[in-house]
Amino acid sequence: MKKNTLIFLIILMAVALQKAVSHDVEVQRPGVLILSSTIGGGHKAASESAKNAILNADSKAEVVIKNAEDFSSPLKNKSRSTIYWTAVKNSPDLVTKAYEDLMRKGNQSLDQIAHYVNVKHLVTYIEEKGFTHVIVAHELTAASLAFARLNGMLQSQKIAFILTDMLVDVFPKVAKQLDMTFLPHPALQNAYLNAGVLDSQLAVTGMPVSSTVKDPIDREGFLLERKLNPNLYTITLASGSEGIGNFPKIVESIVSFVKEKPIQIIAVCGKNEEHSKALKRVVERYNAQGVFLRVLFHKNYDAATCRYQISLTPQDELFGFIKSSDLYITKSGGLSPCEAAAIGVPMILLDVYGGHEERNAKFYESQNIALICKDESQIGKLVIRIQESTALREMMRCQQKEFASISDLRPIVDFIYPIHLKE
Repeated sequence: MKKNTLIFLIILMAVALQKAVSHDVEVQRPGVLILSSTIGGGHKAASESAKNAILNADSKAEVVIKNAEDFSSPLKNKSRSTIYWTAVKNSPDLVTKAYEDLMRKGNQSLDQIAHYVNVKHLVTYIEEKGFTHVIVAHELTAASLAFARLNGMLQSQKIAFILTDMLVDVFPKVAKQLDMTFLPHPALQNAYLNAGVLDSQLAVTGMPVSSTVKDPIDREGFLLERKLNPNLYTITLASGSEGIGNFPKIVESIVSFVKEKPIQIIAVCGKNEEHSKALKRVVERYNAQGVFLRVLFHKNYDAATCRYQISLTPQDELFGFIKSSDLYITKSGGLSPCEAAAIGVPMILLDVYGGHEERNAKFYESQNIALICKDESQIGKLVIRIQESTALREMMRCQQKEFASISDLRPIVDFIYPIHLKE
């Protein structure tokens, strides 16, 4: 009897211990805040991809995505956005000068670039909500968190930084203050290590892009459904929600250089109504010249507000146009070239933005995944060059495939979860 009692007590203790451990694991489940930004699609895409990777590892995970701009005044956000986009569209050289000045100041002291958000409000939010991990997918917000760390704040939380552009500049200084920085390409790693960032603080994830970007498409069916000709050489022109670049000049250049074979151009204007109006005025003239132009601009009347509402082309629709194209022309952001590389389509990047995107353009050019255009009036020459060179197209696709193959979001999951949860 004593032996049976002892066995029973051992079993009872084992069950109780298992319940206690399970309860402890549940209590210690991480709370994750992901800080995104409304300026640029790359920040949002990286945030969503990081969230999906975490939820795929643990469907019960607590993951909150929040815009960094929520921790700044609406008036400041609006004025900053207006000034920024006005400068980008009208004076990219000024944007580059301002960016380089900001980087110089940041290298002198992080507090010079740590005011994109109200640091005190952000820290209070993180602490009050009890987040254990913070992932930031916006460079200047990452600088704000690094500044907070330097000043003794957020010492108990783990903080990671997803770099959404091909940048070095001041950002190794930011990375040194954080627990982990996820780099979009291994070519950046040495620059960060040489600047004093520890190897344990770095991981290469590639640029987090939408999971649907590589989904196959029936090109012929897709184009026919949209009353487009699948037998024509097809170019998609898209450059973000703002429609950065001079679309009329780009199309005019293509028309003037590409004369021998009929082509079709799909111009995705985003929110840029000026592009839409200017291009629609010349559709019939170009059609007569054998260049079939489709202009996409979504504007619908909202009876509730008695106003016209502009909406963007849905992401999956845009991906469909890119996948159906022989050539993609876009801006040199952090995200769009990576999406195109994942699809595997010959690409021309517009280096007309200034600032950090000028850095991106140089990087993508060095990787041979795209041709770079600084003068939109000459873009037709690049189109001809790609059309006529099988070797160039194949080299570009090969480099794109290699570029896209580095995508691996497991380091993000490893950053969040202890080993016992992953098992």
